[in-house]
Amino acid sequence: MFRAKLTIPNDFLGSYRRLAKNAQDRMRTELQTTVKTVLDRDVRDFLGQEPGPVLHPFEFSTDKSRKAYFATNGFGAGIPYSRTGNLVQSWTVNVVATVTRMAVSILNKSKYAKYVYGLQATPGHINTGWQRDLPTALELLQERLIEQVSAAWARAVALSLRSRR
Repeated sequence: MFRAKLTIPNDFLGSYRRLAKNAQDRMRTELQTTVKTVLDRDVRDFLGQEPGPVLHPFEFSTDKSRKAYFATNGFGAGIPYSRTGNLVQSWTVNVVATVTRMAVSILNKSKYAKYVYGLQATPGHINTGWQRDLPTALELLQERLIEQVSAAWARAVALSLRSRR
């Protein structure tokens, strides 16, 4: 009978023992860099587009909001209002990655975004087409997030396995 004893080097065992922590650390870095960068670009591509021209007559939410618009010279922006591009450029992606939590949020920091997107949207903005593609865009962004997080985890684990620290 022949028997040979093979050994696993201690530095490899150390890397294996530290794999979980190293992979988590690398994953947090991946989320804040690669994943956030890709999602920033995707958000600009999917949500950073203006619809066609305003449909007239513009439909206000209430008679009170219509009166306020005209009484304040278009809420200070002038009448007729000219788009500045600020709304579509105000999208941001926030990534929170800690040991116990991972969250990604997309928000539009414009003070008037709530009147264009979501539940408080003015009928005139909806009619113009501001929300037309929002559900589809959010679905696509969700899919891209899952793809990017999966790829980031694979990279984090692979780099951690190769690491000797």
